[in-house]
Amino acid sequence: MTNSVEATGWNLQYELGRYANDPPVEFVDDILQDLGEDAAHQFGLYVGCGNGRNFIPLLKNGLNLRGIDISKVGIDQLIERYPEAENLVRVESFDGVKAARAFDYVVAIQVFQHGDQTAAHHNFKLAKDILKPGGKLFLRVNSTSTDIKHRYEVTDRNKDGGFSILYQEGPKAGTNIHFYSEQELVNLAARHNFEITQSLYDRIEPRHEQADGSWAQWETIWQKV
Repeated sequence: MTNSVEATGWNLQYELGRYANDPPVEFVDDILQDLGEDAAHQFGLYVGCGNGRNFIPLLKNGLNLRGIDISKVGIDQLIERYPEAENLVRVESFDGVKAARAFDYVVAIQVFQHGDQTAAHHNFKLAKDILKPGGKLFLRVNSTSTDIKHRYEVTDRNKDGGFSILYQEGPKAGTNIHFYSEQELVNLAARHNFEITQSLYDRIEPRHEQADGSWAQWETIWQKV
């Protein structure tokens, strides 16, 4: 079941051109390199595929991949850009996926950060449940090193240094977003029986907008024990 408020917000952002001309993130190359020549024989799920910024390049490189997103506008734009994906994507939330131990890998790029800490952390249990033993989680999430641009209110903090905020202005006004610390991710991996196979990398990137500061994202690869 999708969150209608969040879905409405993402529909609006895609209608306004979000990610329309953005290239894929560099982490896409890490995914392709890690899966290697056997990629076509592994079955993956991309959570939050949006309008295809990263999903389409993965498909074009031969991945056997399905995609879900809560935004119908995003999915429609993805299919318009790459009609071959029509039967590979659908409008659905991650917690609506009922496929225990079905996937060889899960791709989650900037999606396990949505919501407060409770909601964000729940994604790791869902990923563990749908992955086969030995399956991989390709993860990119907000880092606490980020320079947060818009006005916000901190809504929770944890002992490992992670925190959640409620944006009070900007394109995500009214939405909760979680920012992870390194220790928080290490503990989450252990709690859900993942081994960290690619060390956490805090990628810092300048903002594309006409604004000071930068985004910081943790990038890592985990394997289900």
